[in-house]
Amino acid sequence: MSDIKSGYVFTGSNPEWDNNQDTSIRLNKMLDGATVNINAGNNITITRDNTGITINSAGSGSALPPDANYGDITVTGTVAGGTPNMFRNKIINGDMRIDQRFSGNANNNIAGGQYVADRWYSNSNVAGKLRFQQNNTNGPGSAATQIATGFPYYFGANVVSSNTVNSGDYWVFLQAIEGLNIADLNWGTASASPVTLSFWSYSSVSGTHSGSLRNSNVDRSYPFSYTISTANTWQYQTLTIPGDTSGSWFSNTGVGVYVTFNLGTGSTYLATANGTWQSGNYVGPPNAVQIVNNANGSFYLTGVQLEKGTQATSFDWRHYTTELQLCQRYYQKTYDIGTIPASATRLGMIGVSVYGAGSCIYGTMFKTSMRTAPSVIVYDGAGTIGVTSYYQAGAWTDNSGNARAVNPSENGFNYNYGYSSNPWTTGQPVNFHYVASAELVLQN
Repeated sequence: MSDIKSGYVFTGSNPEWDNNQDTSIRLNKMLDGATVNINAGNNITITRDNTGITINSAGSGSALPPDANYGDITVTGTVAGGTPNMFRNKIINGDMRIDQRFSGNANNNIAGGQYVADRWYSNSNVAGKLRFQQNNTNGPGSAATQIATGFPYYFGANVVSSNTVNSGDYWVFLQAIEGLNIADLNWGTASASPVTLSFWSYSSVSGTHSGSLRNSNVDRSYPFSYTISTANTWQYQTLTIPGDTSGSWFSNTGVGVYVTFNLGTGSTYLATANGTWQSGNYVGPPNAVQIVNNANGSFYLTGVQLEKGTQATSFDWRHYTTELQLCQRYYQKTYDIGTIPASATRLGMIGVSVYGAGSCIYGTMFKTSMRTAPSVIVYDGAGTIGVTSYYQAGAWTDNSGNARAVNPSENGFNYNYGYSSNPWTTGQPVNFHYVASAELVLQN
């Protein structure tokens, strides 16, 4: 039940109102017991001015006094909310706007894989075949992408050197979603909920493309396919996937589900069946496009959303600060967002003071709690690992002593420094950068 408010509009032709024939809305006028019934199928507008509340549907309406208690709305049938709750999207950085590691610079794939943008991972067994980049300079361009999709950022890869795909080869682009964020899906039980995957895709190669959802143990897979009908054109894709009632699905801080896009995979990792849950480690069905096998091939994504239910809703736009904090649960740095870690800069460095001759211990708090105790690397102002910068005689000196992070936890770490030749005095300034990573462990 919901009290009547002014200015609400229920429309039968969009998701704000589910146009079901048996749906009706009833307003009880509590003063005299009068009732107004309006059947669904027409636009319903509730307005209020100094004469009262007017309900209009197909040209009819009833004016009710402005200061009465109108009671509740009674709905028979199904009503879909006009503005779904935030955090529907289980993908983090689905709009590809955050790139703390490379700040929009290109990087080639490496054997064994690496994170190429926040929460997005390139995994492969052969290095140097794909170049990944936010708003790839060989891609459609930011302005054209925003016009076509509404998103100013995109991410993906272009082929540096085409490669024949052997049976055990794989090149994939994926996100590992933390188990805590899929706990509500109840996968692995009879109550497993369906999900809908939606995204914008762009490729120089038209045809059937592929991907999969997999569990943490990569022994349960749902291979899927989708069609890019026109090369070099942004196309919107939606796929509804039933919940898996079998297998082991983590609901803790480990991997909950891998959302994988196949860029080139050998027969070892290709399923014989498509669009069904099955046992095994599969990243797609057979006979799909293999981007890595195409000279100068390209593949880009933006607006990736995975949500509970069978309907693809509009993209879950979250404030930039919120999205950045979600990313920082897994990876954070002291460097500015637009600065690549290990760059020579003093901007953003943490400043401490020497508490005794030749030594310094300082407790550092993270910007947000991390998924688990992270690995932490410290740098000096010149970008050198494992040393620090200190200020003396009116100037900064880099590459000093032995610096390290000790006792890291989800919330912070202790910065420890020692210098055997003892150039410092008590109270002297010492500065350092850090990078902390609590990323999820990835499988093929």
